Amino acid sequence: MVNEESNKVREFAIWWNNTFVLDFWYRQKYKIPFGSKKHRKVEPFDIMMEWEEEQLGTIIRNGQIIEEQTKDYHKTGVWLKPKKQEELNDDFYDNLDWDDFDDK
Repeated sequence: MVNEESNKVREFAIWWNNTFVLDFWYRQKYKIPFGSKKHRKVEPFDIMMEWEEEQLGTIIRNGQIIEEQTKDYHKTGVWLKPKKQEELNDDFYDNLDWDDFDDK
């Protein structure tokens, strides 16, 4: 009996998070438990506005990066830049399990 009830609760949680994606995003961002007093006080409009502000910030930052890259390209004519050392991960190949690539 308990297992059936917990499955229903799990199904409801999955349904809620899939239906109200921004609510889930907001609760994850601020570590707000589902159904808590803090969660019930949050206004959907506030969640939507915060999401839109973050999206606009991302768009602006991406535009600035593209603008800088375009300026660099016009100055140097080089459109591919070498990766910085910290971006290179030499351990990548060392940590691969080659058995995962075998046909089974």
